[in-house]
Amino acid sequence: MSSPWKAPRHSRPSKENGSQKPSEFQARHNIPPQDIVKYNLALCLAGFFRFLPWWHFTHTHQRLLRPPDVTRASRARLLDHCLDNMIDPMYMLSGWFLGAPPASICRGNVEEWLAWALFFVDPIHLTLREEQELTGYIDHFETLVGRSLPPGKNQDIRCIRLSLQPFRVIPRPLAYYGIIAAADGVCGLMLRFMGFSPIHLSNWSVWIRIPSPSEKHSKSKKKKGQPIVLAHGLSAGIAPYMDAVRSLVKDKGASHPLLVLHLPNLCAGFPWMGQGDKGSVPSMELMIPDLLRIFHRHHLPPATWIGHSFGSIITTWAIKAGKGRLVGKSIFVDPVCFALWEPELVYNFVYRPPSSAMDVLIRYFVGRECGVARSIGRHFWWHQNVLLAPDIPLGSVVFLSEYDGIIDSSKVAWYLRRFPQSSVHVIPNIRHAEWLIRPKIRDRILASIPSI
Repeated sequence: MSSPWKAPRHSRPSKENGSQKPSEFQARHNIPPQDIVKYNLALCLAGFFRFLPWWHFTHTHQRLLRPPDVTRASRARLLDHCLDNMIDPMYMLSGWFLGAPPASICRGNVEEWLAWALFFVDPIHLTLREEQELTGYIDHFETLVGRSLPPGKNQDIRCIRLSLQPFRVIPRPLAYYGIIAAADGVCGLMLRFMGFSPIHLSNWSVWIRIPSPSEKHSKSKKKKGQPIVLAHGLSAGIAPYMDAVRSLVKDKGASHPLLVLHLPNLCAGFPWMGQGDKGSVPSMELMIPDLLRIFHRHHLPPATWIGHSFGSIITTWAIKAGKGRLVGKSIFVDPVCFALWEPELVYNFVYRPPSSAMDVLIRYFVGRECGVARSIGRHFWWHQNVLLAPDIPLGSVVFLSEYDGIIDSSKVAWYLRRFPQSSVHVIPNIRHAEWLIRPKIRDRILASIPSI
């Protein structure tokens, strides 16, 4: 017996004068058919350009990269320093396992985490010598905490392994990058007006200002002072730092050479479209030789560096690889280069769900932006980025925000105050980067620059 249901018959639309009859909506609003086609085409193009950055990153930049080489002596020194300066080793371990109870973390889990933390690979890719080295580190950790880790591996918990896990990007229209580029262009004009000249390098740039002869022989009668370098943090363009630059020019420009670093991958710039494993992300191996050449060309002595947020990591690179020719003293503001063995920085910036409107804004405009996400997810080599307190140049100053929200400022202050290399100031009642919009606090920070 055949089914009573019959497919509806679709008759061809009637035609008048060889053209398709307009729809009721078109007839009512008197919309020509060609405008409907243009509208649909515009929607398709908007969708394409909306998701182009996301597609580009999904298909080209998630691949794993070869990590920089690390010697066994460097690993041992770093791990010994970490273990000697932890407040609570088991609490630290729990944080790297996303809050898993310490009792649930087995030896196999720690092997997996340390294989990433020290060698940047999965345990199966370790050589025999590296496996033996890793076993010694875990035995040392067990001795420190006074307990043995349960054997085996708990499959129900996972750990943070930043450079081995996929990073997330929130797609945004190319118009967003156009707006940022336009704002950076305006900032570039302002820098030129203040006397800066750009030095364009492969994937980053330096704005440099050398005091003019008229400034040197002005009323102040000051001699040429130590250069000042400003290294910015993660942001939507360099506009947030322009007030700080103006203050530096006003107070120090007559006697101090000024350098402002600009890394587009950290502030929503276009160069993230670059190809290749290293591609458009400036690295320590590329940046430091460039800076050494600039300092040599302009006959600059070691400088006072102001490193804010991620800029503190750039400052760390200059301290470690600059051969004593780049950094004299340092001013760290909201630094993210200290005590990186604690999990708060990575967890708060990458893994923690937003808990406030400000967190949502930071996540969208900074944390999930294509260039920033790639820089953190594939180029954050923590053994390069961490600065141990004994290696800080003497006389340096550290400013921490009480309610930072990205780092645990109380832990960082506790750690740094154990060593005499720097003076530590916790600024009350402000959040991460709030000093940029608080003139009195900004002036206090810039006033700490030595007048030499």
